[in-house]
Order: sequence, then C-alpha cells, then structure tokens
Amino acid sequence: LPRCHRRSPTRAAMDSLRSALSIVPSGTAATIIVGHALLTKLMMTAMFRLKLTMKSTPKAECTKILKSQFYQRVWSAQLNEAEYAPLLTAVLLYLNSEGVAAPLASTLAVGGQVIYFWLRAFVGHYHEGGMDPPPYAPFAVVRYVALGLLVQELRGLTA
Repeated sequence: LPRCHRRSPTRAAMDSLRSALSIVPSGTAATIIVGHALLTKLMMTAMFRLKLTMKSTPKAECTKILKSQFYQRVWSAQLNEAEYAPLLTAVLLYLNSEGVAAPLASTLAVGGQVIYFWLRAFVGHYHEGGMDPPPYAPFAVVRYVALGLLVQELRGLTA
C-alpha cells in the first residue's frame, strides 16, 4: 500500500489494545458486577457480620474487630464497591436493553470494579499497613474511564 494508506504503528497498537480489552458486552458486564456485589456482601457477612451480631460474642471482641485495621479496610472497600455497583449496573443494563454492547466500556467497568475491590480490601494503602502508592489506584482510574465511555454511549442513544 502507498505510505499514506498504511496505519501507523501507534494506531495499530492502540487498535490491538482496544480489541484485547473489549471482551465483555454490557449485559454480561452487568451480570458480573451484580454477582460481584453479592459476593462482597456474602464475604462481609461471613467474615464479620455473623460474629459481630451473635449474642455469644463478647462486647470487647466486637470492639476489637470493629477497630481492627483489617475490618476497616475491607469495610471501606465494600462500601466503595456498593457505591459504584448500582450506577454501573443501571447504565450497563440500559445499554444492553438498547442493544448496545459497549465492549470496551463494559470490560473496563468490570475490571476496574472487581480488581479495585480486591486490592483495596486485602492490600490497602500505606496508612493501613498496605503499599505506597496503593496498587488499587490505577483501577479507580479504570472505573472513571469506563464511566466516561459509558456516558458517551448514553449520549449516543439520547442525542
């Protein structure tokens, strides 16, 4: 091909990356995010809530659990997950109902949501005994990018 009709190596690499990251359609992404929300809630119940609500658990033991760094980290991660899951699920289900797969945005939403939670819950940041910089931070950015892409998809439907 003449030079003006060839794709640049950078463009080809970006297209390959976009293709590799576009594996989950919107309906599947919504299902994964709802399933993940269920998993995180069951985990909190099994790891903490049962013991904290049992009459047989002494008050001092409950206080120790609630003040522990581990509980605080997992609790914080689960609250964050619960904040994003409904928003992501609603948008993804709407897109799916409109026949919009949005595979890049959907894949990023799932990856950002799931990976952020597990790194936030079980690694944490420096002030929680975790790492500096926190390894979950890039996945917060991935979620923001996913939300921006989902907004673009919504705009395309409502314009």
